[in-house]
Amino acid sequence: MVINVKLIISAFLLLLSLSGVSQETARDYYNNGASKGLSEEYQSAVISFTKALAIKPDFEEALFSRGLCYLRLKNYKESLADFSRLLKINPENGKAYSNRAQAKAALGDNEGALLDFNDALNFLPGDPVVFYNRGIVYYMIGKYPEAINDLTVSLNIDPSQGMCFYKRGIVNYVAGERIAACVDLNKAAGLGIAEAYDIIKVYCR
Repeated sequence: MVINVKLIISAFLLLLSLSGVSQETARDYYNNGASKGLSEEYQSAVISFTKALAIKPDFEEALFSRGLCYLRLKNYKESLADFSRLLKINPENGKAYSNRAQAKAALGDNEGALLDFNDALNFLPGDPVVFYNRGIVYYMIGKYPEAINDLTVSLNIDPSQGMCFYKRGIVNYVAGERIAACVDLNKAAGLGIAEAYDIIKVYCR
């Protein structure tokens, strides 16, 4: 049996070439999706990310970005699936835990959301967004001291968050802390949160 070495080398080089084209194409689809996402064209972005993932199923950036687009589109089950798939590939992606937690909370799985926020903080211990979102979930399940604590931590990290002052004001009011609530609501109003003014007019005279 005669082995055609030149033919084998040519086939190998062709395989490498095709592989390179596939990877490049996946990146191109991803870049197109990222551009669409920045323009808030989330449905179009999902199509591009899906094409990228058809070529490269373990493309972490595409999975993360598609999951985020699904979250923006309120397609929570699809978002949950993408972030879960990503975390099987990379179980140390703190932002994936954080976003999956938001999808779980939107689907009514508040306890699951809290577990994911806790995991997110293992990798993102100083992220004000994670503390803010976990605080909102605590508020939703009636754990007001925990909610106030998380929102306070978030504000200590980033005191420019008008919406965080607003939410803490609401939690303080529901928890019976009217003075603290009005202080927070006034700070929120000062930071441009328009809906705080209406509450101030009624409850903070």
